[in-house]
Amino acid sequence: RGLMVPWQWEHPAEPVELSPLVIRPMTVSGDSKKWLARPRKKPHAAPPAPMYLLKRGKDAINERVASWLAQRYVIPHQIVRWTTADRFPEVAIRFETAAYRPDKIDAKTATALTHGSSSFILNPLDYYRHVALALFLDERDGEEFLITEWTLFRIDAAATCEGAHLRWIECLMGMPLRSNFVGTTLLFQDWVQELQAHHFSGYQAFLGTLQEMAQDTHLVEAVPQAFQASPFGAEHDLVACFQDYLQERQQMLLRSLAVYDEGQAHEAAEH
Repeated sequence: RGLMVPWQWEHPAEPVELSPLVIRPMTVSGDSKKWLARPRKKPHAAPPAPMYLLKRGKDAINERVASWLAQRYVIPHQIVRWTTADRFPEVAIRFETAAYRPDKIDAKTATALTHGSSSFILNPLDYYRHVALALFLDERDGEEFLITEWTLFRIDAAATCEGAHLRWIECLMGMPLRSNFVGTTLLFQDWVQELQAHHFSGYQAFLGTLQEMAQDTHLVEAVPQAFQASPFGAEHDLVACFQDYLQERQQMLLRSLAVYDEGQAHEAAEH
């Protein structure tokens, strides 16, 4: 599976309790509202660094599911935990104070460019594994990454899993779910052709991750783990919606892989 980088996953049984922390809105541009949670400032001391970035609602659910899946497939990703909020979904994303955002990532040469200087990345192939995960979750907004201790990890997965929420709404309204098999297949083929031609190791990481997710026979039954310790999720049909959604994405991915395999076999026969 290539070079693996140790990533400090957390496995707490309880949601994050925010009452001891000071919570303030995050004043930056973006598609969703965010808050910062940090310890209380001591007299005559500098403000402490944030401990968590908070998200709520649909963004929170998507962040938690994406983080859980990345952990399942051992791909470095921001750590996302539920909070004790029970009136709405809320997650606490571990704040990585030492991390920085690269200007450009060159996975082929295992380097990142930041303010004109180049630095080495320990896990460049994880970039393609994240691209595969984004394709699986029907990412709508592109992938964002940070780097800490030469390790590349994914952040901001709020624009994933849109189909799960559509399923929830459509089930409530008695409407059929509409799948985008053609769009997923075309995007998959674009990535495969590009990587096959220019970066074979990336191609192997991308395709191998998609195959692992498509053939994960225990994925659907494991979905409750993503909502474990969520006071909100336990009282709603989110688990069932995401089980249906991920099962549908698996079926769609299997079909895309089958189309690709048929094409490969046909091309080999011609030669």
